[in-house]
Amino acid sequence: CCYMFQGGPADPYLARARQAADWLANNALQPEAHLFLTRYYLNEDDERFSAPYSFKAGITYSFDNGMIINGLMNLYRLTADPDHLAIAQNVAASVIEKMQMHDGMFHATYGIVQKKPLDETRVWSRHPGSHHAKLAIGLLELYRATKAEHFLLSANKVCEAALHYQHDSGRFEVFHRDRDTFTHYHLYSIEGLLYASQYYLGGQGEKFLNSAQLAFDWVLRKLYIQSTGGIAELYVNRAPVGIETADIIAQTLRLGAFIKSLGTVSQGPGAEITADGRSADGLSEPAIRSGFIRRILLRLLPLRRTYPSRQRLDNDVRHPGAGALRSRF
Repeated sequence: CCYMFQGGPADPYLARARQAADWLANNALQPEAHLFLTRYYLNEDDERFSAPYSFKAGITYSFDNGMIINGLMNLYRLTADPDHLAIAQNVAASVIEKMQMHDGMFHATYGIVQKKPLDETRVWSRHPGSHHAKLAIGLLELYRATKAEHFLLSANKVCEAALHYQHDSGRFEVFHRDRDTFTHYHLYSIEGLLYASQYYLGGQGEKFLNSAQLAFDWVLRKLYIQSTGGIAELYVNRAPVGIETADIIAQTLRLGAFIKSLGTVSQGPGAEITADGRSADGLSEPAIRSGFIRRILLRLLPLRRTYPSRQRLDNDVRHPGAGALRSRF
């Protein structure tokens, strides 16, 4: 809603953003721990099968809290409401205190009743990993507003820690034992590092930018599905798995548009560029980049009515273990 805000106190998007922030503060925020819980279920049958995520379970996720912090900071920029800033500050301080490890990485989960992290190794969203680099966005926005050094330090530490999960090829590995890549996880990692790269000056920012560019280049070269223009959801046993979802394609487009604005989007798979910056058919490099992103955008349109169902492709790569991978999300 904040991104769609057009200006003026009567703007309906601003009203919706305020409502969302109020609901989170009144319903999802655990006051003793200063942490947001994850999912509220209206149906108890649904909740029974989703205990690790439900309000009643009392398990909070560092990633979710980080996204809420950034949302509150977006709203604070529009309203200057001190309540939004205060909540974001308190939650960020709690996440850093309770969930950030000495190496800079965050624990994925924290049990409010147990008062300790409750990570597990079977599911990527409940496991520490490079996707937690995206917490840097909200932390850096807090530093911008408050100039509190511990937010700046925390953001830098998690981005540094995320780099240790990156393979030489550019992809971020989820579990070191399997060495696979889940595209959601991979793109979250890029988003955090890319934002941080535009905040830090000098060599630190350049290091994060190089990592993000290498990672995005890997997406275009290894996960792009030629027959549809889509992006594969998984990369398992050194091969993409031909499953597409609208959210992943939208993530790729958002990142592509931003990186393209920096003038550094990959040409995509199979594009041969000559020394003068032109392809074999005479197109300039910017034209190739624009066409590549446009093909991905066209793939998103037919998927928009089917999300969140997953579409399988008959003529693309399959993996015998793809069904079992559902349990790791």
